[in-house]
Amino acid sequence: MADEGASPRELVVEACRRDQPHLVEQVLEDMETKSNEEVAEFFNGVTDSMGNHALHICASYGSYDTMDSLFDIQYFECDPFTRLDKDTPLHVAVRYANEKDAELGLEMIKMMCEAGCDPRVRNKHGQKPADLVYNNPKIKTVLSQTEYVLAEGLTNNADNGSAHDSAIFEQYQGDPTRNFRFIHGTATRVNHAERQVSVCLSSETTETVEYHALVIATGSTTPSPLFNLKRDSMGLRAEWTALRKALPMAKSILIAGGGPAGIETAGELGEHLNGRAGWFCGKLANPKVPITVVTSGSQILPILRPSLASQAEQYLAQVGVTVIKNVRVKDAIPSAGVENALTSKTTVVLEDGQTFNTDLYIPATGMSPNTDFLDRSLLASDGRVNTNTSTLRVEKAGPRVYAVGDASDYARATVHFIVEAIPILCANIKRDLLLAEGVDEGSAGEDRTYKEDPSETQLVPIGRSKGVGAAYGWQLPSFAVWLMKGRDYWLWTTEKLWSGEQWSKKL
Repeated sequence: MADEGASPRELVVEACRRDQPHLVEQVLEDMETKSNEEVAEFFNGVTDSMGNHALHICASYGSYDTMDSLFDIQYFECDPFTRLDKDTPLHVAVRYANEKDAELGLEMIKMMCEAGCDPRVRNKHGQKPADLVYNNPKIKTVLSQTEYVLAEGLTNNADNGSAHDSAIFEQYQGDPTRNFRFIHGTATRVNHAERQVSVCLSSETTETVEYHALVIATGSTTPSPLFNLKRDSMGLRAEWTALRKALPMAKSILIAGGGPAGIETAGELGEHLNGRAGWFCGKLANPKVPITVVTSGSQILPILRPSLASQAEQYLAQVGVTVIKNVRVKDAIPSAGVENALTSKTTVVLEDGQTFNTDLYIPATGMSPNTDFLDRSLLASDGRVNTNTSTLRVEKAGPRVYAVGDASDYARATVHFIVEAIPILCANIKRDLLLAEGVDEGSAGEDRTYKEDPSETQLVPIGRSKGVGAAYGWQLPSFAVWLMKGRDYWLWTTEKLWSGEQWSKKL
Protein backbone atom coordinates (compact mmCIF):
# COMPACT_ATOMS: atom_id res chain seq x y z
CA MET A 1 0.00 0.00 0.00
CA ALA A 2 1.45 3.41 -0.91
CA ASP A 3 1.67 5.97 1.90
CA GLU A 4 0.84 8.84 -0.44
CA GLY A 5 -2.86 9.59 -0.47
CA ALA A 6 -3.68 7.25 2.40
CA SER A 7 -5.92 8.52 5.18
CA PRO A 8 -4.54 8.82 8.73
CA ARG A 9 -6.55 5.75 9.77
CA GLU A 10 -5.14 3.74 6.88
CA LEU A 11 -1.61 4.82 7.77
CA VAL A 12 -2.02 3.66 11.37
CA VAL A 13 -3.51 0.31 10.32
CA GLU A 14 -0.67 -0.21 7.83
CA ALA A 15 1.91 0.71 10.46
CA CYS A 16 0.45 -1.90 12.79
CA ARG A 17 0.45 -4.59 10.11
CA ARG A 18 3.94 -3.93 8.71
CA ASP A 19 5.60 -2.74 11.96
CA GLN A 20 6.50 0.66 10.59
CA PRO A 21 6.35 3.12 13.48
CA HIS A 22 7.44 6.00 11.23
CA LEU A 23 3.89 5.98 9.83
CA VAL A 24 2.53 6.58 13.32
CA GLU A 25 5.00 9.44 13.72
CA GLN A 26 3.82 10.87 10.40
CA VAL A 27 0.22 10.90 11.63
CA LEU A 28 1.26 12.47 14.94
CA GLU A 29 3.16 15.24 13.14
CA ASP A 30 0.00 16.10 11.22
CA MET A 31 -1.92 16.35 14.53
CA GLU A 32 0.43 18.82 16.23
CA THR A 33 -2.36 21.36 16.74
CA LYS A 34 -4.62 18.79 18.43
CA SER A 35 -4.90 18.35 22.20
CA ASN A 36 -3.68 15.16 23.88
CA GLU A 37 -7.29 14.13 24.39
CA GLU A 38 -8.13 14.64 20.70
CA VAL A 39 -5.06 12.66 19.60
CA ALA A 40 -5.97 9.82 21.95
CA GLU A 41 -9.58 9.85 20.77
CA PHE A 42 -8.42 9.38 17.18
CA PHE A 43 -5.96 6.56 17.87
CA ASN A 44 -8.39 4.82 20.23
CA GLY A 45 -10.97 4.84 17.45
CA VAL A 46 -8.76 3.32 14.74
CA THR A 47 -9.96 -0.15 13.71
CA ASP A 48 -9.52 -2.40 10.70
CA SER A 49 -12.37 -3.90 8.68
CA MET A 50 -12.78 -6.71 11.27
CA GLY A 51 -13.19 -4.32 14.18
CA ASN A 52 -9.70 -4.91 15.59
CA HIS A 53 -8.11 -1.91 17.30
CA ALA A 54 -4.53 -0.79 16.67
CA LEU A 55 -3.08 -2.82 19.55
CA HIS A 56 -4.94 -5.94 18.41
CA ILE A 57 -3.39 -5.58 14.95
CA CYS A 58 0.10 -5.08 16.37
CA ALA A 59 -0.29 -8.12 18.62
CA SER A 60 -1.54 -10.35 15.81
CA TYR A 61 1.32 -9.36 13.45
CA GLY A 62 4.11 -9.18 16.04
CA SER A 63 4.64 -5.46 15.39
CA TYR A 64 6.70 -4.73 18.48
CA ASP A 65 8.14 -1.32 17.50
CA THR A 66 4.83 0.14 16.35
CA MET A 67 3.17 -1.09 19.54
CA ASP A 68 5.91 0.65 21.52
CA SER A 69 5.24 3.93 19.72
CA LEU A 70 1.50 3.69 20.38
CA PHE A 71 2.09 3.36 24.12
CA ASP A 72 3.83 6.76 24.08
CA ILE A 73 0.50 8.43 23.27
CA GLN A 74 -1.04 9.97 26.38
CA TYR A 75 -4.48 8.55 27.29
CA PHE A 76 -4.03 5.70 24.81
CA GLU A 77 -6.49 2.88 25.59
CA CYS A 78 -4.67 -0.31 26.58
CA ASP A 79 -7.59 -2.73 26.82
CA PRO A 80 -10.09 -2.34 23.96
CA PHE A 81 -12.19 -5.35 22.95
CA THR A 82 -12.41 -7.11 19.60
CA ARG A 83 -15.83 -7.13 17.98
CA LEU A 84 -16.49 -10.88 18.02
CA ASP A 85 -14.75 -12.57 20.96
CA LYS A 86 -14.26 -9.45 23.12
CA ASP A 87 -10.54 -10.21 23.35
CA THR A 88 -8.14 -7.60 24.72
CA PRO A 89 -4.76 -7.07 22.99
CA LEU A 90 -3.20 -9.30 25.66
CA HIS A 91 -5.44 -12.19 24.57
CA VAL A 92 -4.28 -11.67 20.98
CA ALA A 93 -0.61 -11.46 22.00
CA VAL A 94 -0.88 -14.76 23.88
CA ARG A 95 -2.35 -16.41 20.80
CA TYR A 96 0.51 -14.98 18.71
CA ALA A 97 3.02 -16.50 21.14
CA ASN A 98 1.21 -19.86 21.04
CA GLU A 99 0.94 -20.08 17.27
CA LYS A 100 3.75 -18.03 15.71
CA ASP A 101 6.71 -16.75 17.73
CA ALA A 102 6.93 -17.52 21.44
CA GLU A 103 9.97 -15.32 22.07
CA LEU A 104 8.60 -12.22 20.34
CA GLY A 105 5.20 -12.88 21.91
CA LEU A 106 6.79 -12.91 25.36
CA GLU A 107 8.56 -9.60 24.73
CA MET A 108 5.33 -7.99 23.49
CA ILE A 109 3.44 -9.24 26.55
CA LYS A 110 6.13 -7.85 28.88
CA MET A 111 5.90 -4.44 27.23
CA MET A 112 2.09 -4.48 27.26
CA CYS A 113 1.95 -5.29 30.96
CA GLU A 114 4.47 -2.57 31.76
CA ALA A 115 2.44 -0.08 29.73
CA GLY A 116 -0.78 -0.82 31.64
CA CYS A 117 -2.59 -3.64 29.82
CA ASP A 118 -4.69 -5.52 32.35
CA PRO A 119 -4.33 -9.33 32.43
CA ARG A 120 -7.37 -9.63 34.72
CA VAL A 121 -9.87 -8.72 31.99
CA ARG A 122 -11.85 -11.68 30.62
CA ASN A 123 -13.13 -12.11 27.10
CA LYS A 124 -16.60 -13.16 25.92
CA HIS A 125 -15.83 -16.77 26.86
CA GLY A 126 -14.82 -15.91 30.41
CA GLN A 127 -11.09 -16.39 29.73
CA LYS A 128 -8.26 -14.24 31.01
CA PRO A 129 -5.12 -14.05 28.83
CA ALA A 130 -3.36 -16.48 31.16
CA ASP A 131 -6.06 -19.06 30.45
CA LEU A 132 -4.97 -19.14 26.79
CA VAL A 133 -1.27 -19.75 27.46
CA TYR A 134 -0.04 -23.08 26.08
CA ASN A 135 3.16 -24.64 27.46
CA ASN A 136 4.90 -21.34 28.21
CA PRO A 137 5.61 -20.83 31.93
CA LYS A 138 7.49 -17.56 31.29
CA ILE A 139 4.38 -15.90 29.88
CA LYS A 140 2.28 -17.35 32.71
CA THR A 141 4.69 -15.80 35.22
CA VAL A 142 4.63 -12.35 33.59
CA LEU A 143 0.83 -12.30 33.55
CA SER A 144 0.45 -13.54 37.14
CA GLN A 145 3.03 -11.05 38.45
CA THR A 146 1.23 -8.20 36.70
CA GLU A 147 -2.08 -9.27 38.23
CA TYR A 148 -0.44 -9.13 41.65
CA VAL A 149 1.05 -5.67 41.07
CA LEU A 150 -2.27 -4.26 39.88
CA ALA A 151 -3.85 -5.44 43.13
CA GLU A 152 -1.22 -3.79 45.31
CA GLY A 153 -2.63 -0.24 45.23
CA LEU A 154 -0.24 2.73 45.22
CA THR A 155 3.12 1.66 43.72
CA ASN A 156 5.83 3.39 41.74
CA ASN A 157 4.63 1.66 38.57
CA ALA A 158 0.92 2.41 39.02
CA ASP A 159 0.68 5.16 36.43
CA ASN A 160 -1.63 3.10 34.24
CA GLY A 161 -5.03 1.81 35.18
CA SER A 162 -6.91 -1.32 34.22
CA ALA A 163 -9.51 -1.76 31.51
CA HIS A 164 -11.13 1.47 30.39
CA ASP A 165 -14.70 1.83 31.65
CA SER A 166 -16.05 1.96 28.08
CA ALA A 167 -14.41 -1.39 27.36
CA ILE A 168 -16.27 -2.90 30.28
CA PHE A 169 -19.55 -1.72 28.77
CA GLU A 170 -18.60 -2.78 25.24
CA GLN A 171 -18.52 -6.44 26.26
CA TYR A 172 -22.33 -6.39 26.40
CA GLN A 173 -22.86 -4.82 22.99
CA GLY A 174 -24.37 -7.33 20.57
CA ASP A 175 -25.06 -9.88 23.29
CA PRO A 176 -28.36 -11.48 22.24
CA THR A 177 -29.22 -12.30 25.87
CA ARG A 178 -29.11 -8.64 26.89
CA ASN A 179 -30.45 -5.42 25.45
CA PHE A 180 -28.32 -2.42 26.35
CA ARG A 181 -27.82 1.01 24.91
CA PHE A 182 -25.04 2.98 26.59
CA ILE A 183 -25.13 6.77 26.44
CA HIS A 184 -21.98 8.62 27.50
CA GLY A 185 -23.16 11.96 28.82
CA THR A 186 -24.34 14.01 31.79
CA ALA A 187 -27.94 13.97 33.00
CA THR A 188 -29.04 17.61 33.15
CA ARG A 189 -32.74 17.29 33.95
CA VAL A 190 -35.39 14.74 34.85
CA ASN A 191 -38.94 15.73 33.98
CA HIS A 192 -40.80 13.23 36.14
CA ALA A 193 -44.17 14.54 35.02
CA GLU A 194 -43.39 13.81 31.36
CA ARG A 195 -41.10 10.86 32.28
CA GLN A 196 -38.12 12.17 30.33
CA VAL A 197 -34.40 12.55 31.02
CA SER A 198 -32.29 15.20 29.28
CA VAL A 199 -28.68 14.15 28.67
CA CYS A 200 -25.82 16.40 27.55
CA LEU A 201 -23.63 14.24 25.32
CA SER A 202 -19.86 14.46 24.93
CA SER A 203 -20.48 16.17 21.58
CA GLU A 204 -22.18 19.04 23.51
CA THR A 205 -25.56 18.15 22.04
CA THR A 206 -28.55 17.25 24.22
CA GLU A 207 -30.64 14.11 23.87
CA THR A 208 -34.01 13.57 25.50
CA VAL A 209 -34.69 9.99 26.56
CA GLU A 210 -38.15 8.80 27.52
CA TYR A 211 -38.36 6.18 30.25
CA HIS A 212 -40.83 3.54 31.36
CA ALA A 213 -38.79 2.90 34.52
CA LEU A 214 -35.93 4.93 35.96
CA VAL A 215 -33.19 4.13 38.47
CA ILE A 216 -31.32 7.11 39.92
CA ALA A 217 -27.81 5.95 40.85
CA THR A 218 -25.69 9.00 40.10
CA GLY A 219 -23.51 8.74 43.19
CA SER A 220 -21.77 11.65 44.83
CA THR A 221 -18.91 14.13 44.39
CA THR A 222 -16.04 14.62 46.82
CA PRO A 223 -14.11 17.87 47.42
CA SER A 224 -10.94 16.26 46.04
CA PRO A 225 -10.89 15.05 42.41
CA LEU A 226 -8.86 12.02 43.56
CA PHE A 227 -11.86 10.22 45.01
CA ASN A 228 -14.61 10.43 42.41
CA LEU A 229 -15.46 10.06 38.74
CA LYS A 230 -17.00 13.49 38.28
CA ARG A 231 -15.46 13.68 34.81
CA ASP A 232 -14.43 10.62 32.81
CA SER A 233 -11.83 7.96 33.55
CA MET A 234 -9.13 9.80 31.58
CA GLY A 235 -9.63 12.87 33.76
CA LEU A 236 -9.41 10.81 36.93
CA ARG A 237 -6.25 9.07 35.76
CA ALA A 238 -4.73 12.44 34.90
CA GLU A 239 -5.33 13.62 38.49
CA TRP A 240 -3.74 10.46 39.88
CA THR A 241 -0.77 10.88 37.56
CA ALA A 242 -0.31 14.50 38.65
CA LEU A 243 -0.36 13.45 42.31
CA ARG A 244 2.18 10.66 41.75
CA LYS A 245 4.52 13.04 39.96
CA ALA A 246 4.24 15.55 42.84
CA LEU A 247 4.82 13.02 45.64
CA PRO A 248 8.63 12.73 45.31
CA MET A 249 8.98 16.52 45.77
CA ALA A 250 6.53 16.82 48.68
CA LYS A 251 8.01 17.65 52.10
CA SER A 252 4.69 17.83 53.94
CA ILE A 253 1.07 16.72 53.35
CA LEU A 254 -2.17 17.76 55.08
CA ILE A 255 -5.38 15.74 54.75
CA ALA A 256 -8.70 17.19 55.95
CA GLY A 257 -11.18 14.55 57.08
CA GLY A 258 -11.12 11.72 59.59
CA GLY A 259 -13.40 9.29 57.78
CA PRO A 260 -12.29 6.17 55.89
CA ALA A 261 -11.20 8.08 52.75
CA GLY A 262 -8.93 10.40 54.71
CA ILE A 263 -7.49 7.71 56.97
CA GLU A 264 -6.89 5.20 54.18
CA THR A 265 -5.20 7.88 52.08
CA ALA A 266 -3.00 8.95 54.99
CA GLY A 267 -2.00 5.35 55.69
CA GLU A 268 -1.18 4.55 52.06
CA LEU A 269 0.82 7.74 51.53
CA GLY A 270 2.52 7.42 54.91
CA GLU A 271 3.89 3.94 54.32
CA HIS A 272 4.66 4.68 50.65
CA LEU A 273 6.73 7.77 51.51
CA ASN A 274 8.02 7.04 55.02
CA GLY A 275 7.98 3.29 55.48
CA ARG A 276 6.81 1.85 58.81
CA ALA A 277 8.32 2.05 62.28
CA GLY A 278 10.08 -1.01 63.67
CA TRP A 279 8.25 -3.82 65.47
CA PHE A 280 8.70 -2.37 68.98
CA CYS A 281 8.33 1.30 68.02
CA GLY A 282 4.98 2.97 68.64
CA LYS A 283 5.79 5.96 66.46
CA LEU A 284 7.94 6.67 63.42
CA ALA A 285 10.66 9.11 64.48
CA ASN A 286 11.54 11.89 62.04
CA PRO A 287 9.40 10.82 59.07
CA LYS A 288 10.72 11.89 55.68
CA VAL A 289 7.36 13.47 54.79
CA PRO A 290 5.26 14.46 57.85
CA ILE A 291 1.55 13.92 57.17
CA THR A 292 -1.18 15.63 59.20
CA VAL A 293 -4.83 14.58 59.37
CA VAL A 294 -7.33 17.19 60.60
CA THR A 295 -10.81 16.16 61.76
CA SER A 296 -13.64 18.09 63.39
CA GLY A 297 -14.67 15.04 65.40
CA SER A 298 -13.50 13.90 68.82
CA GLN A 299 -12.14 10.75 67.16
CA ILE A 300 -11.26 9.56 63.69
CA LEU A 301 -13.51 6.92 62.09
CA PRO A 302 -16.67 7.90 64.02
CA ILE A 303 -18.62 4.83 62.83
CA LEU A 304 -16.24 2.58 64.78
CA ARG A 305 -15.91 2.20 68.56
CA PRO A 306 -13.34 4.49 70.28
CA SER A 307 -10.89 1.65 70.93
CA LEU A 308 -10.66 0.90 67.21
CA ALA A 309 -10.23 4.60 66.43
CA SER A 310 -7.35 4.73 68.92
CA GLN A 311 -5.79 1.65 67.34
CA ALA A 312 -6.05 3.35 63.94
CA GLU A 313 -4.21 6.40 65.33
CA GLN A 314 -1.41 4.13 66.55
CA TYR A 315 -1.06 2.54 63.11
CA LEU A 316 -0.99 6.00 61.52
CA ALA A 317 1.73 7.16 63.90
CA GLN A 318 3.86 4.22 62.79
CA VAL A 319 3.92 5.60 59.22
CA GLY A 320 4.54 9.24 60.11
CA VAL A 321 0.97 10.54 60.39
CA THR A 322 -0.19 12.95 63.12
CA VAL A 323 -3.90 13.46 63.90
CA ILE A 324 -5.41 16.80 65.03
CA LYS A 325 -8.96 16.46 66.40
CA ASN A 326 -11.87 18.74 67.34
CA VAL A 327 -11.09 21.44 64.79
CA ARG A 328 -12.19 22.23 61.24
CA VAL A 329 -10.30 23.62 58.27
CA LYS A 330 -11.39 27.24 57.91
CA ASP A 331 -9.62 28.05 54.67
CA ALA A 332 -7.22 26.49 52.15
CA ILE A 333 -5.36 28.94 49.90
CA PRO A 334 -3.34 27.46 47.01
CA SER A 335 -0.28 29.27 45.74
CA ALA A 336 -1.00 31.99 43.22
CA GLY A 337 -0.58 31.28 39.52
CA VAL A 338 -0.72 27.48 39.69
CA GLU A 339 -2.71 25.50 37.13
CA ASN A 340 -3.61 22.55 39.36
CA ALA A 341 -4.58 23.21 42.99
CA LEU A 342 -4.27 19.49 43.67
CA THR A 343 -0.48 19.59 43.46
CA SER A 344 0.22 23.18 44.55
CA LYS A 345 1.67 24.40 47.82
CA THR A 346 -1.28 25.42 50.03
CA THR A 347 -1.74 27.54 53.14
CA VAL A 348 -4.28 25.79 55.38
CA VAL A 349 -5.91 27.79 58.18
CA LEU A 350 -7.78 25.98 60.98
CA GLU A 351 -10.67 27.43 62.97
CA ASP A 352 -8.53 27.62 66.12
CA GLY A 353 -6.00 29.86 64.33
CA GLN A 354 -3.34 27.28 63.52
CA THR A 355 -1.76 27.74 60.10
CA PHE A 356 0.04 25.11 58.01
CA ASN A 357 2.05 25.68 54.87
CA THR A 358 1.88 22.32 53.13
CA ASP A 359 3.19 21.00 49.83
CA LEU A 360 0.07 18.88 49.20
CA TYR A 361 -3.43 19.45 50.54
CA ILE A 362 -6.04 16.69 50.14
CA PRO A 363 -9.61 17.47 51.28
CA ALA A 364 -11.44 14.27 52.22
CA THR A 365 -14.36 15.79 54.10
CA GLY A 366 -17.47 13.96 53.01
CA MET A 367 -19.35 14.22 49.76
CA SER A 368 -22.20 15.94 47.93
CA PRO A 369 -24.90 13.88 46.16
CA ASN A 370 -25.04 14.26 42.38
CA THR A 371 -28.69 15.27 42.28
CA ASP A 372 -28.64 18.83 40.92
CA PHE A 373 -30.49 17.68 37.79
CA LEU A 374 -33.55 16.60 39.80
CA ASP A 375 -36.57 18.64 40.83
CA ARG A 376 -36.16 19.92 44.39
CA SER A 377 -39.47 18.31 45.35
CA LEU A 378 -37.80 14.88 45.02
CA LEU A 379 -34.93 15.67 47.38
CA ALA A 380 -34.48 15.37 51.13
CA SER A 381 -32.99 18.19 53.21
CA ASP A 382 -29.44 16.85 52.69
CA GLY A 383 -29.80 16.89 48.90
CA ARG A 384 -30.17 13.14 48.47
CA VAL A 385 -33.19 11.62 46.73
CA ASN A 386 -36.13 11.12 49.09
CA THR A 387 -36.51 7.34 48.82
CA ASN A 388 -38.80 4.80 50.44
CA THR A 389 -36.26 3.11 52.71
CA SER A 390 -38.01 -0.25 52.43
CA THR A 391 -38.87 -0.57 48.72
CA LEU A 392 -36.28 1.91 47.27
CA ARG A 393 -39.01 3.63 45.24
CA VAL A 394 -39.04 7.40 44.73
CA GLU A 395 -42.74 7.74 45.35
CA LYS A 396 -42.99 11.48 44.63
CA ALA A 397 -41.65 10.91 41.11
CA GLY A 398 -44.48 8.64 39.98
CA PRO A 399 -44.54 4.91 39.23
CA ARG A 400 -41.43 2.84 38.51
CA VAL A 401 -38.81 5.34 39.69
CA TYR A 402 -36.14 4.16 42.13
CA ALA A 403 -32.93 5.39 43.76
CA VAL A 404 -29.95 3.62 45.28
CA GLY A 405 -26.37 4.37 46.34
CA ASP A 406 -24.87 7.67 47.50
CA ALA A 407 -27.55 9.71 45.69
CA SER A 408 -30.34 8.11 47.75
CA ASP A 409 -31.27 8.61 51.41
CA TYR A 410 -32.36 4.97 51.87
CA ALA A 411 -29.31 4.26 54.06
CA ARG A 412 -25.87 5.47 55.08
CA ALA A 413 -23.61 5.84 52.07
CA THR A 414 -21.45 2.73 52.08
CA VAL A 415 -20.55 0.00 49.61
CA HIS A 416 -21.91 -3.02 51.46
CA PHE A 417 -25.34 -1.40 51.81
CA ILE A 418 -25.45 -0.93 48.02
CA VAL A 419 -24.56 -4.58 47.45
CA GLU A 420 -27.32 -5.65 49.86
CA ALA A 421 -29.87 -3.29 48.28
CA ILE A 422 -29.42 -4.24 44.61
CA PRO A 423 -31.31 -7.60 44.75
CA ILE A 424 -34.22 -5.90 46.51
CA LEU A 425 -34.25 -3.04 44.02
CA CYS A 426 -34.24 -5.43 41.04
CA ALA A 427 -36.94 -7.66 42.54
CA ASN A 428 -39.23 -4.65 43.02
CA ILE A 429 -38.51 -3.37 39.51
CA LYS A 430 -39.44 -6.79 38.15
CA ARG A 431 -42.67 -6.80 40.16
CA ASP A 432 -43.63 -3.30 39.01
CA LEU A 433 -42.92 -4.13 35.36
CA LEU A 434 -45.12 -7.23 35.59
CA LEU A 435 -47.95 -5.21 37.16
CA ALA A 436 -47.62 -2.58 34.42
CA GLU A 437 -48.10 -5.36 31.84
CA GLY A 438 -51.36 -6.42 33.47
CA VAL A 439 -50.12 -9.37 35.54
CA ASP A 440 -52.25 -9.78 38.66
CA GLU A 441 -50.69 -9.03 42.06
CA GLY A 442 -50.84 -12.63 43.16
CA SER A 443 -48.71 -13.75 40.23
CA ALA A 444 -46.37 -10.75 40.45
CA GLY A 445 -45.55 -11.56 44.06
CA GLU A 446 -45.01 -9.29 47.02
CA ASP A 447 -42.57 -6.42 47.46
CA ARG A 448 -39.11 -7.24 48.71
CA THR A 449 -38.12 -4.93 51.57
CA TYR A 450 -34.78 -3.48 52.57
CA LYS A 451 -33.76 -2.78 56.15
CA GLU A 452 -30.54 -1.02 57.02
CA ASP A 453 -28.38 -2.98 59.45
CA PRO A 454 -27.38 -0.48 62.20
CA SER A 455 -24.62 -2.70 63.60
CA GLU A 456 -21.01 -1.55 63.52
CA THR A 457 -19.58 -2.45 60.10
CA GLN A 458 -16.59 -0.72 58.54
CA LEU A 459 -13.19 -1.89 57.30
CA VAL A 460 -10.33 0.61 57.11
CA PRO A 461 -6.92 -0.57 55.82
CA ILE A 462 -3.96 1.51 57.01
CA GLY A 463 -0.90 1.08 54.84
CA ARG A 464 0.11 -2.16 53.20
CA SER A 465 -0.47 -4.62 56.02
CA LYS A 466 -2.50 -3.08 58.84
CA GLY A 467 -6.10 -2.06 59.39
CA VAL A 468 -8.97 -1.73 61.84
CA GLY A 469 -12.57 -2.71 61.44
CA ALA A 470 -15.69 -4.48 62.53
CA ALA A 471 -18.32 -6.55 60.74
CA TYR A 472 -21.90 -6.68 62.05
CA GLY A 473 -20.73 -5.66 65.52
CA TRP A 474 -17.77 -8.04 65.70
CA GLN A 475 -14.28 -6.56 65.91
CA LEU A 476 -11.94 -7.87 63.21
CA PRO A 477 -8.21 -8.48 63.64
CA SER A 478 -5.86 -6.34 61.59
CA PHE A 479 -4.92 -9.26 59.33
CA ALA A 480 -8.57 -9.92 58.47
CA VAL A 481 -9.06 -6.28 57.43
CA TRP A 482 -6.04 -6.55 55.15
CA LEU A 483 -7.19 -9.89 53.73
CA MET A 484 -10.76 -8.74 53.02
CA LYS A 485 -10.10 -5.21 51.80
CA GLY A 486 -6.56 -3.92 52.18
CA ARG A 487 -4.78 -6.27 49.80
CA ASP A 488 -6.64 -4.91 46.74
CA TYR A 489 -9.39 -2.55 47.99
CA TRP A 490 -12.23 -4.85 46.93
CA LEU A 491 -10.90 -5.45 43.41
CA TRP A 492 -11.50 -9.15 43.94
CA THR A 493 -15.23 -8.41 44.03
CA THR A 494 -15.48 -6.30 40.87
CA GLU A 495 -15.53 -9.06 38.29
CA LYS A 496 -18.80 -10.47 39.62
CA LEU A 497 -20.24 -6.96 39.98
CA TRP A 498 -19.43 -6.00 36.36
CA SER A 499 -20.75 -9.25 34.95
CA GLY A 500 -23.89 -9.40 37.11
CA GLU A 501 -22.87 -12.78 38.50
CA GLN A 502 -23.08 -11.26 41.99
CA TRP A 503 -26.86 -11.30 41.65
CA SER A 504 -27.33 -14.07 39.08
CA LYS A 505 -29.59 -16.30 41.13
CA LYS A 506 -33.34 -15.82 40.65
CA LEU A 507 -34.68 -12.81 42.53
